[in-house]
Parts: sequence; structure tokens; C-alpha cells
Amino acid sequence: MKEKLLIIFVALFVFLSVSCEKQNVQSEPVQLAAPAITEVTGITETSFTISWAAVENATYYPYVLNEGAEDQIKSFTSETQVTFTGLVPGTYEFKVKSAGDENLTIESEYSTYTVVLEEIPEFTFDVRNIEPKSATVAVLPAEEVGTYYYDITDPIYLEEMGEEAFLEYMVALLEEACVEYKVDLIELLSEGENSYGYSDLTPNTEYLVYAFGITEKGKVTTKLNTTTFTTTEYNLQPSDALKPFLGTWSASFEQSAQWGQSSDGYYYPQVTNVPWNTTITIEHHAGSGSEDVAVLYGWSALGQEYYAFGRIDEADRLVLYNEEVIGPENNGAAPTWMALANVINTDGTSSVSLAGRGQFPVYMLSAVNGTIEARRYVDEDENGVTYEMISYDIYAVGESSISIYHADPMSAGDVTFVATSPSATLTKMRSVEMLEKLNPLRSFEAFRIPSVSIYR
Repeated sequence: MKEKLLIIFVALFVFLSVSCEKQNVQSEPVQLAAPAITEVTGITETSFTISWAAVENATYYPYVLNEGAEDQIKSFTSETQVTFTGLVPGTYEFKVKSAGDENLTIESEYSTYTVVLEEIPEFTFDVRNIEPKSATVAVLPAEEVGTYYYDITDPIYLEEMGEEAFLEYMVALLEEACVEYKVDLIELLSEGENSYGYSDLTPNTEYLVYAFGITEKGKVTTKLNTTTFTTTEYNLQPSDALKPFLGTWSASFEQSAQWGQSSDGYYYPQVTNVPWNTTITIEHHAGSGSEDVAVLYGWSALGQEYYAFGRIDEADRLVLYNEEVIGPENNGAAPTWMALANVINTDGTSSVSLAGRGQFPVYMLSAVNGTIEARRYVDEDENGVTYEMISYDIYAVGESSISIYHADPMSAGDVTFVATSPSATLTKMRSVEMLEKLNPLRSFEAFRIPSVSIYR
């Protein structure tokens, strides 16, 4: 009997020991896996739905949606997806983890996913056929946009004015245009998809494309929508006729000219037989869009940086023309290349004068055996008066006056160029800033200049 009791006691002890071991094993919590985010759907500019795979032993999923450092949405769900609405366009960080009975499970680390909500544009722009001096701009408004206005401009205006002031300025310009051209505003506006081919643009230059909704009554209905594009550079090579002129040349003009001042304060031109020496660099002006246009540095008495233009003619000569404007207007006058002429009357008397207005050749350069011979233009009018070009330099030219930039000696007469080693590399057009700042000495009305008018 005692043996039987001992066996029962041992069996009971073993049973209790095993039961305790099982209890101990089941009481240790399970580490949950982080949810694997599977997809993001239904993305609009204000909402999205994000989904993840179910995790074994997880009963719910805490999540956080962050936009920036402060804005947060914290919550939890027993589902494996969540939908967010009422958001604003921006970048959001979504974090989700697995959780369950805290006695049986351990929460996972967060899984993280970044969602970008992009604002649906009120206008879509398509800039195509971009060339050095042209481009086509196509505009597609959103369905809710009615009439609108679009154009291109220099980005600096928006940068300096800001969006609000820019819009106010554009509306004012449109209203002024309606008054000036006697049209209704609706005639200046567009509706639906539209496009326009722009020309006469500047190579290698950034342009701002802008559009905004506006009613026929002048009320702005959208914010300003913009994009930018940059025109391409010219990749032109100089023509065979221009190539012999390119390089740096030592030039000695036979004469020099100068504006003198008389005792009563008037300025007058005078020519002397004193030679005028300079170094001239001639480069292809690819930015002109022509293989036959050159820019010349060193011809002006103002200095090496002030350039002149030349063009190859049908006789393969490099021709410099009268009234060649090289900079923007400043105080009513623009820096312009003008010719002095020797006016020879039929009775043999002569006087030196500015050679009037109009485009006509002043100097014609010919490439001869490695040198350049520059000869002056001569013409005779119907009255037998001869006009012989003698000098070429920069003056300030306005609609009703011509001013002198300087009273220094300048080139005059014929000249031969001899090739020389360049003293400086001139690889691009110089700025005309200095020209704009120079003050003309005296206006045209103060000159004792005969009335001369030559047009070609």
C-alpha cells in the first residue's frame, strides 16, 4: 500500500512540475513584427489611403501622420488600412506599428512611409520648339478655370514685385490696353487650351511663363501659375567670307578727328593728318543668328570694350553701317555708331559734319593677302554735293538730338590692318553699362552743323 501511495505522489509531483513549466513558457510575451506597408492608393491633393499586411498575434495598429515638426495625427485601428482626408498639399510621414495584448505581445518598431500630395495645377504649361530666338508656349487650364490671361516676361519682375503686386500690375496693364486700343477686356483673354509662338527672343536667356484666371470684369479668379524656360544658344560657325577678318589686328588710321570747342562754347568737328593707332579684335557674333556678322573691339576712342558691328556684303566685304545702335536708351538717347562726313559743295568749299540719319555703309573692309584694307564710303547727291565719310564713332542719339560722349581724338581716314598677337582675349559681348552712365557733353542743338541727310 505504501508503495502504491509513493507512486501516486511521484506522479502527482511530475504532473505539477510539467504544468508549472508550461505556465512559465506561456507567460513570456511575443515580439510582434513591424507591419509591411503594401500600397498607397487614392492619392489626391488632399487625401490618400495607405495599406499594410496583417501581423500575426497583432490585434490593433497604432499610427502617426506627421506634416512638418508640429502637425500630427495620432490614432489606432484594428484594420490594415487607413484613409486620410482634408489635408493640404505637402510631404507627409506615415508611421504604423503592431500591437496586441500587453501580457502576451510586445509592440513592434514603427514602419515608416513618405507620401507626397502634389497640388493640382490650375494651368499646365508645355513649352516646346525652343530655339535661340523663338519658342512655342501652350497653356491648358483646369476644367474649373474660365477665361484667363497668359504671356511671358523677364523673371526679375516677379522676383522684385512678388505675386500679389505682379498680379495687380498686370490687371492694370490690361485695363490700360483696353482703353488705348478701344477693346473690351474679353478680347484680350483666352479660354480653354491655347498656344502662341514667340519670336525675337534673346538667345540663352531665361523667360517666365505666367497665367492667371481673370473675368471679363477684371476680377482675378486664380492664383498666379508660372513656369520658366531658357532659350538655346546659337551654335553657328562663321562663314568662309568672314573667317579671314577674325583675329587681332594692329591698325593705323591715316588721320584723326576731334570735336573742338570755339570761344563761344560751340562744338565743331575737325580733322587733322595726325595718325590714330589702335588694336582691333574682330570676332564672330554668333548671338546675332547670322554666320556673317562680326563684332569689332577697339575702333571707338572710348576704349577697347566698346564694340562695333560689321556684316559681310555680297562682295565679301565686312561693312560697318551708320546709325548702328549698341545699347539701351538712357535719358532719351541711345549709344549709336555715327559717321562724320566731309561735305564737298559744287563750288569746291567743304565742311565736316555728322552724316545724317539712316543706314548706309561707312567703312568697307576687304581681306587682302593676310591684311585688311578699310576704305570709306563716298556718294554724290542729285545736286552734285559729295559726301565723303571720314570717321566713325559712338554718339548719344535721340529722336531730336545727337550728343557727344567725348572730345578725345578718334580714328579718321583710310586704314590698313596688320595681324598681331592678341593682347587680351575678348570672347563675349561687352556690357554697355559704362556707356549708359556717361554724360553727353552737349546736345545737337549746340553744334554748328549743316543740315545733312543721307539715306540708303
